[in-house]
Amino acid sequence: MSHKICYLSSEITPFASAYSLGKFSRKITSLYHEDPDLDIRLMMPKYGFISERKYILREVIRLKNIPTTFNGQEKMVNLKSAFIPDTRVQVYFMVDDEFFKPQPELIYKSKNGRPFKNNDMRFCYFSFVALQTLKNLFWAPDFIFCNDWQSALAPKMLNDIFLKDKFYTGMNTVFFIHSVNNMRNYSANSLEAVGLKHDKKNIDGTLSAIKHSALTVLIDDDKNTVKKDMEKSREIKEAFDCSNNLSFNISKYPKPEVWADLTSSIKLELQKISK
Repeated sequence: MSHKICYLSSEITPFASAYSLGKFSRKITSLYHEDPDLDIRLMMPKYGFISERKYILREVIRLKNIPTTFNGQEKMVNLKSAFIPDTRVQVYFMVDDEFFKPQPELIYKSKNGRPFKNNDMRFCYFSFVALQTLKNLFWAPDFIFCNDWQSALAPKMLNDIFLKDKFYTGMNTVFFIHSVNNMRNYSANSLEAVGLKHDKKNIDGTLSAIKHSALTVLIDDDKNTVKKDMEKSREIKEAFDCSNNLSFNISKYPKPEVWADLTSSIKLELQKISK
């Protein structure tokens, strides 16, 4: 059974990498690209420090000047295309002078270690536009892989907004947890910016993603760091335990069989969900 996968990530090595997500994203997508049963394409923000010349980013005519509405304002969206170096894994870069161009290589934090106050708006916008522009790609994936808090609202957006459109019928989300920290909280303003309903001042993005995804995958290190952080939040732990889930421990230098088990186990779950 073949599947089309849209992979959303805020970072992919070598373009951007602030923590383990970047390397993970490159590795798993490269492995899945080699699988003849899978058609995988990636989306990430085009940060200002990413060199268009070095990585040969190209304009795509059908992905230029796409109108969208965010936070009550009309905006024009542009996506550029490139490949992960030394592969044929295609990446679509979301260009935005307001939200992505100013970001430093730390991406989420300033040099003094403080998270940027508008992280929730920035990545809410990323998730919303990523889902919207699938129609401009004329490509309807079976699964949308959402990585960590940065794309944690995408499952709820798909469920509450986009599934009303026939183009999105049958799509499912898979949520990957790489960390559990305070940056997972989205303000009410960020949800209102895309028209999502809410009844709280702040929304736990990780909790929301678990509840709205067909599969949740915990990616941890060999010290169970993420699992320990998850256990500090009773709601997240209970939601994860009750969900359709998988867990993997990936050391700093994982053996090939670790990746083989991870990719095959997830693929098997995709087949089950599709039946």
